[in-house]
Amino acid sequence: MRLLFGTVPAVLVFLILSGIISGCDSTGASFEEAIPSEFNLQITVEPEEGGTVSPDNGSFISGSQLDLTATASDEYLFDSWSGDHEGSQNPLRLSVNRDFVITAHFVRVGFPLTLDVTGNGKVVEEVVRDSTSAPNTTANGDEPVRVKLEAIPDEGWVFTGWSGDHEGNENPMIISRDRAKSIVATFEESAPSIFEIVQQPSSTPAGQKISPSPAVKITNQTGVAIQGVEVKAELRSGSFSSGSTQTISTDHNGIAEFRDLKINRAGGSYRIRFTASGTALEDIESSSFSIQIGPVDAKNSQFNSSESSLIVGNEAELLIRLKDAGGNDISGRSPDQFQFSGAGRAEIDPVKETDEPGLYKTVIYSSAAESLRIVLSVNREEIQDKVDIRFEHGPPYSMEKVSGDGQSTGSNEEISEPLTVRVEDRFGNPVAGERVSFSIVNAPRTAQGATLGTEQAETDSEGMAYTTFKTGNRHGQYRIEARTGTLSPVVFSVRARR
Repeated sequence: MRLLFGTVPAVLVFLILSGIISGCDSTGASFEEAIPSEFNLQITVEPEEGGTVSPDNGSFISGSQLDLTATASDEYLFDSWSGDHEGSQNPLRLSVNRDFVITAHFVRVGFPLTLDVTGNGKVVEEVVRDSTSAPNTTANGDEPVRVKLEAIPDEGWVFTGWSGDHEGNENPMIISRDRAKSIVATFEESAPSIFEIVQQPSSTPAGQKISPSPAVKITNQTGVAIQGVEVKAELRSGSFSSGSTQTISTDHNGIAEFRDLKINRAGGSYRIRFTASGTALEDIESSSFSIQIGPVDAKNSQFNSSESSLIVGNEAELLIRLKDAGGNDISGRSPDQFQFSGAGRAEIDPVKETDEPGLYKTVIYSSAAESLRIVLSVNREEIQDKVDIRFEHGPPYSMEKVSGDGQSTGSNEEISEPLTVRVEDRFGNPVAGERVSFSIVNAPRTAQGATLGTEQAETDSEGMAYTTFKTGNRHGQYRIEARTGTLSPVVFSVRARR
């Protein structure tokens, strides 16, 4: 910074400087701090003859905004930035908050490409890069470069096609600069266009893709298809289910087909409103169509039980809620449409529909102690939910001798087979974990030394409890009694021979 005093008297200069310094002191900042900081910009062009960058090297005040513009020389094309900024945006907006070192890369294309525009719009040219993110050309530029040309219409205009050395309406399109070429991009005003429905929706099951797929078409007055117009589909009332694709751009035929629209809620009639974004075209509506209750959906339907464990002889309620893919309740199913498997020896009553829409009930009953996994199918469509139920044995109902009764052996000898009882509930299921007491209730007179292997035994999973027995020193009849709870005891007889 330079201060030009000219012939101003020294005293006045002193007063001016004093005022500046005093003003700086009043804010707590030094004179040097009051001067804005600057940062350096260093630009390199690769290769040097490839082009220029504006602004070039220099110092810029902190907080300022710069637009770096890369301009290619003849036979070159701007490719990308590297260094403190990477990418291919041109111009490049920089916020000056530090020093920058940036390289502008240009690619030699060799052959000239003349781009002309008819109508209102522009064409953006960009180098196509391969999978390694390197330009698709050799270092010396001998290989032909592939570039992407994108036609961008002004507001109120639409791109209608290419002409010259390349024809068609694909946008963007990729070409090879393997020779001198001249290409014209044509744009037409979008106002005088035709927006029509070419495929109407029809009645469709809930939760399924609307079929046939609704489709619209946009052309100009001469019938030329207009590509790239974003069309949005919305219901006049209600909404599409989540996951529906509601925005589609017109293809090269000017058609936007909506192949992934779903509606979950069944009943009533629907209409689809189509909007052509960024145009002056008026919205159009489809004809009305209905959404019907669909077939049973294995995932949305539910199957459960009122009990997960119960005593044999009792019953559990099985609850079935049928839904379609859209979550609508399904009523009106007959009993013969329900099939059960995995029920073992249990009995399941016919299914009945309740007064609540979509809800069905039945009961399961078993006299056999067993664990079950019940699978439900409706019209051979297996429901995802499974029901696990355990029927437990009931309380002890009877005890009977299984083996060991009527044996004979010598005095002071152990019988060859244990004395075994079985405890069952009233349905004949074995009762496990029941305590059985064994005791000697009769022996020959003056006999001594008779013993039981155990006096207290617990029934196993088969309902069995047992003990061993050794006779005393006298021959004759010995009687052993087994008791449990309030059940009638059972008595075993063992004879000791002489």
